[in-house]
This record gives sequence, C-alpha cells and structure tokens, in this order.
Amino acid sequence: MVKEEVLCVLREQLPEAWIKSTSAISMERELCFAAIEQAGYTFMPRQTIEENPRYKQIIPYVIVREQETFTFASYKRGGSESRLHDLTSCGIGGHIGRNDALGECDNLEKIVNRSMKRELTEEFVILPSIESLSFLGVINEDETPVGSVHLGLVFLLEIKSRQGVVPGSELKEFTWCTWDELKKMNLELWSHLALNFVEG
Repeated sequence: MVKEEVLCVLREQLPEAWIKSTSAISMERELCFAAIEQAGYTFMPRQTIEENPRYKQIIPYVIVREQETFTFASYKRGGSESRLHDLTSCGIGGHIGRNDALGECDNLEKIVNRSMKRELTEEFVILPSIESLSFLGVINEDETPVGSVHLGLVFLLEIKSRQGVVPGSELKEFTWCTWDELKKMNLELWSHLALNFVEG
C-alpha cells in the first residue's frame, strides 16, 4: 500500500510572525509563497507528521462567496478528519499531496493551485459561474490538535450566482450564510480566523 505523502514545512523555518500566536495575517500572494519557498517545503508521509507539531502541513483553505448576496458556502464537517466533525466550516480545504506536484519544474504556486482545483472538484459536483480567485493571507492556531500541525493559506473564490451549485456528499448540511450568521455558529476556529479577511 502506497503511503500518502503531504506537503509540509518545519515550523522553526517559517516566519515567526506566522506561528507565534493565533492569527490571521493579510499579505500578498507573492510574499507568502516566497517565504514558504525560502523555508524549504517537502513531502512526508502523513501518518508520520499528522500529530507532530514540529511540522506545519500547508493547507489551501478556500472561502466560496456569492457576489450578489455576499453569502458564503458553509457546511457541517465530516470526512476523514474526525477531530473536526460536527463543527460548521466556511472553508474548503485539504492536504497538498505528492500527486499535486507533477514535475521538478513545478514551483510552489503551481502545486498549490493544482491542489486547490483538485479539492474543489472533489467537494463540488458542480461549481459554475466562477468570477475570481484571490489570495487573502495566512491563518494559524495552536489551540487545537488539528491547528497545531497545519497552516492555512486562505483564498476567496467568488461566484456570480449560487444557482446551479451542487455540493458533494462530504459537504453535509450545505447552505449559504451571511457573515453575521456564520459568526453566531459553532464554527471551526480556522473559519473564524478566515472570516477576519472578509469582515462584513
């Protein structure tokens, strides 16, 4: 059986400002990817680092928003990460796997983009009318077991209309919520942090 390998970075090599506290740090895409490239990313067996806080697994975390109503896609957590079950999330995210890096010429941005496209394809049966995809910043927290071994790269995917959007089976109790409605829910901490980038 082939072991799953995921992209990660040694915590001590990352910028201190990113990991010293629970935070949502707005920044330009180029600065973020350059910092991770400089830190030196690698692929390691997921089972080896899943509970090892010496490493931060890099997770693209995509917020989907309808432009017209400014409502956000949200769902109840299920899937393979049992530590997040029953929390509400407004982020679509997943590990960056070895298969997302197709060749030695791939840079980090290409690998991350390929991972995001794969994850969105897996989570949505249909996701039409995409208008834009923009990078917002980095989120980090060490308050939960999941957060202590992951670092989030937050993206905002805007769609023209939610009409025709068909979620996959992993997105349980899928619905569209305003920012105010989400803030009152039992959100996973990453969603709370990511919403700081799109407040109001």
